[in-house]
Amino acid sequence: MTSQEEQQVKTPILKGGCLCGCVEYEVHGPLRDVVNCYCDQCRKSSGNFVSATAALDSQLSILRGDGLAWYGNKLAKRGFCRECGSSLFWLPHPGDGLIRIMAGSLQRDTGLRVAAHIFVGQRSDFQELSGNAPRFVDGNHPVGMPAEELSEGRVAHCGGD
Repeated sequence: MTSQEEQQVKTPILKGGCLCGCVEYEVHGPLRDVVNCYCDQCRKSSGNFVSATAALDSQLSILRGDGLAWYGNKLAKRGFCRECGSSLFWLPHPGDGLIRIMAGSLQRDTGLRVAAHIFVGQRSDFQELSGNAPRFVDGNHPVGMPAEELSEGRVAHCGGD
């Protein structure tokens, strides 16, 4: 087996998509653990809080994009399905080489875990925090991509990470 074939065998591939099937994608490579964001923008764009993972932009392939629409503001642009309204992606302005993926849009059995809760002071009064993941009042958190994917010491920032 060549080293390229060995790499392809080791690289995880996860698929995801929207509720109606008008958007389908796959991610080739490792994903960052999940960050739950309770900021006002995430709450309003999703109806509650957002659970997002991340991957390198180059590792995301859109398999079907008929329904994919992008909406943005000065902080970020968000990818939704224009047919069913599913929230799928989040890209910060300026870009940082990562695309945030709404974790619930992935196939089940991802192996991911919740690694942090951010903007906890902006959560809805009915939202209870559970688990032992660290909690942060702002969007700065130490949760990064696996070490082999990015340089060490990277700190992610959120306006809805």
